[in-house]
Amino acid sequence: MTSYGIEARRLVCATDCGVIPGKVSSTMGRSVDSDAGTAKMSRVALFTILAPAFLLIFGYVAWSLWGAKHLQIDNLDVTPQPPWIRADVVREVFEGSNLSDLTTLDHQATPMVAHAFDSHPWVRRAIRVQKLAGGKIKVDVEYREPIAMVFYDKGQGDSNQANPQLQFLPVDQDGVLLPSADFTPDQVLDFLIIYAPGAAPMGLVGHEFGDVRIHESVKLCKLLAPLRRELRLERIYVDDDPRNPRQGNWLFEIGATGRGTTPGRRFVWGHAPGKETRGEPSADRKLARLIDEVHHSHQANSSELSTVFLNTPESKPVSFGP
Repeated sequence: MTSYGIEARRLVCATDCGVIPGKVSSTMGRSVDSDAGTAKMSRVALFTILAPAFLLIFGYVAWSLWGAKHLQIDNLDVTPQPPWIRADVVREVFEGSNLSDLTTLDHQATPMVAHAFDSHPWVRRAIRVQKLAGGKIKVDVEYREPIAMVFYDKGQGDSNQANPQLQFLPVDQDGVLLPSADFTPDQVLDFLIIYAPGAAPMGLVGHEFGDVRIHESVKLCKLLAPLRRELRLERIYVDDDPRNPRQGNWLFEIGATGRGTTPGRRFVWGHAPGKETRGEPSADRKLARLIDEVHHSHQANSSELSTVFLNTPESKPVSFGP
């Protein structure tokens, strides 16, 4: 077939399809150009959106690492510590927890500061931590308060046994062991002293003492603490109940000093508050009778050392610790 015939046939096919032969190439060209332009505009639009976002993120990270101020101890506004704490709690927390590595822009700054204070043995809990203007962080905490001393027999041959500070361990109202270094030997007598044979802490400072007898003694201390000075209460003895010797059944006795020539007295309290047996008076009734007995002994000015049974009037004498 000649070239003329091939061209004529191509013309017929184009005519049947409704396409004008002279415009085929131009229509396809415009379509390709249109697609290329749209893709180019999409790339430009995407770059326009992403570029500022990238710069913002990069700038924030750079500022956090090199430009933002790191936390200083002066930036912490902490609840003033009570007079019974000698240690500098804020400084110990700041230096011991590496809070200086934090920046005020760090999203984890608040929970990390809270955890740092919660971990200190003198802090019962961090109530609230919030960021303030000017890079300040306000920390509201509840401090632990000592309520008793536990006599700790370190055993024979201990070279430090003569040091009273090492023989009495302070605990708070939760039975948590407090730092002994914050107390002087003279301060031991400012608290009720708990005597429990063989008592020894099971945990570290800032954790529970770990002895059930001590925790039950603390319950009694919380009840007696407000009246300790008035009633001249000094000691709490813990021993097994001889009438019911099963493990975990303890009896408590309170030792009080006398006034002037009046000798001290011993009060058999019975079981711990909330652990009374059937027929045993409640803790409130025992406390009321304890107050009456102490006041009566002062008025009577008795010269005899006596023991008063607060648990039941029919109780038989029971011997306790030293």
